[in-house]
Amino acid sequence: MGAILESEKKQEVKTSSEKVQISSFTGDYEYFLKGYLFRLLGVAKDIDLVHVSQTRGKEYPPVSKKKGRIFFSASKKQYFSIDEKDIPFSDEDSIALASNIIGAFLLCSEYKYSNETEVYNHYRNENAKEQAYKLAIQDGICQWIFGSTPAETRSKFFNLLEKWSVKTYEGKHVTLGFLVNPSSNLPEVLTFEELLSFLSDDSSAVLSDCIHSVLEVDKKCNLVGYHSITEDLITLPSCDLNEKVPVRFIQTVQQFLPDKKGEAGSDKVGVFLLNNGDILLVKNGSTRFVKRNLQWLNLSEHAFANALHTRFDLTVQEESTYNEMLKSVYASVLDVSFSHTGGIIAIVQPGCIDELMKGKILSPFDNLYISEDEAKSLASQLGQSLPSSEKTIRYKLLKQLIAGHNFRTLDRKLRCELIALDGACIIDARQGTIYSFGAIIQNDSGSATGGRSAAAKKLSRYGIAIKISTDGYIDVFVNEELVYSVK
Repeated sequence: MGAILESEKKQEVKTSSEKVQISSFTGDYEYFLKGYLFRLLGVAKDIDLVHVSQTRGKEYPPVSKKKGRIFFSASKKQYFSIDEKDIPFSDEDSIALASNIIGAFLLCSEYKYSNETEVYNHYRNENAKEQAYKLAIQDGICQWIFGSTPAETRSKFFNLLEKWSVKTYEGKHVTLGFLVNPSSNLPEVLTFEELLSFLSDDSSAVLSDCIHSVLEVDKKCNLVGYHSITEDLITLPSCDLNEKVPVRFIQTVQQFLPDKKGEAGSDKVGVFLLNNGDILLVKNGSTRFVKRNLQWLNLSEHAFANALHTRFDLTVQEESTYNEMLKSVYASVLDVSFSHTGGIIAIVQPGCIDELMKGKILSPFDNLYISEDEAKSLASQLGQSLPSSEKTIRYKLLKQLIAGHNFRTLDRKLRCELIALDGACIIDARQGTIYSFGAIIQNDSGSATGGRSAAAKKLSRYGIAIKISTDGYIDVFVNEELVYSVK
């Protein structure tokens, strides 16, 4: 294949949801990177891949980093490079994950390039190709978790989880928690085949719930132990409010999956099957991925913060405060996503709350930062009637619950519950001042989207609006444009 043809450079490559004409391995590779790998790894924007002019050389790893650039290769040829700053996955662990996924893709790509010959691997239709590429994502993730474990074993492990995701036990959906420890040297309790047999039996549904207990398996998926947060302890251990995992899993993660990057135990991965069928992956004390409705999604803090970074005109000190607040926003987004209550969090430009009220987008009685007397006076000035007694009571209760806290200092569980109120949570970008919980946003007439999406888009005119659906999906809007999505 030698040098890349100019016609291939200009070839239009779209996302996996659009039909695209591909006529070479180069085009197929770019299609997979943009439509599958980059989406999974949390790239928040469309990035132009630079075609590498020098394609011949030694045996290259699928993904490598050199002099601030990330290179994507196949066998002895390098095909693309990208500026490290454009992507949120340049650490060694993420490079290893991306390499495993690319390796899985190269085994099923529509076009294969090997021994100086390009081979067309025909798929009977686009859907068959899409399913193969989605499976490549899962195969790569499985290899990242289990290492050199045979592919068939890794596949059986996730097939088991997917079977349980749609099964019930005594009318209830099942939860299962696994601690995958590739470095374990503990003796096996059950071989993997014995474990599969046990877990295929309904009676296994009562063992391990991923909130209080987990089953430990080694790199061969052999069962080597059982752990609970109460083991060998008279009382529950104290725990820090880790903002990188959903609140319900904090104790399990802190005890069995702490942040140990580069240390012994850093290769441990938590694999949690939740009662709604989600499969959550946690590593190094952080949420990494969730499989939701047959799709692997990136839920890492790094990807989220990258999408929301520096959207406001702030001083250095204010930006530091903003970045700390984003950690709390991320934690609440996780909590709301996994509680499946839905909600909106809007981070607005400093000082624009008056504009929201004067524009009658926000009622003065939805502004918890002002007193009741100020709200009455402002409502009168704006020609608005006083709210119902129920609205006034809720206003008083919310002010009491917030009690002068900003978003970061407010109790995390309370934040999650208040965000779930019908309406929007609105906070200030500069200090995290809480203006509203459950604010009813006056949407434009004739909006073609749902009420929550319309409200989020409207609030995004004033900063950033994050919509979390009851399905757990996440959309981030800026100036009414979708800039980041987990769906």
